Amino acid sequence: MTNKPAYHKKWTSKISKWEAISIDEYKFIFDQAKERFEDVISENESITNKAISIATAVVAFTGFYIGIAIQNHFFVQHREFIYTCIVVSIVNILLVGALIFPRNAMNRGLSPEISTNDDFDNNEDVGFYLQKLYYNAIGILQDNIDITIDANNQRITLYKIVLFAFAILIGLVSAGIALII
Repeated sequence: MTNKPAYHKKWTSKISKWEAISIDEYKFIFDQAKERFEDVISENESITNKAISIATAVVAFTGFYIGIAIQNHFFVQHREFIYTCIVVSIVNILLVGALIFPRNAMNRGLSPEISTNDDFDNNEDVGFYLQKLYYNAIGILQDNIDITIDANNQRITLYKIVLFAFAILIGLVSAGIALII
């Protein structure tokens, strides 16, 4: 998933003479960028894991409620209420599905194709290939960090909506069980 959103501004380096930076300095910057990206990706994965838990709970609550309703012939008297619970469950599952399958999230690692530019091995940069490689990789990591943070922020907003919808479902199921009992 490497589609960049249209609103994303590509990283612009503050390094004016990339060839003057030592390999050790580049390695430090790269390691820091890689660590930050791992944190951002972990947050992304955490949102997905929480969404899977909510999906499991929605299915369990809905199945439990429908089972009780069938067992107690609740369908006969309160069809509209049960349909409302089912519709809220479906809405919950659709919202959770959007959380489970994120868009605009970046993957770990950098392919050689994007780590090198078209003139990577030109004659002017002989002896600076490793610096150039680090420089390119740092820029790509920063772009990936920005894209994934934007995606995570959108997903966190959706996650809050999912939690609210799940709370409504729990309220409806609780009210339905109270009517049965």
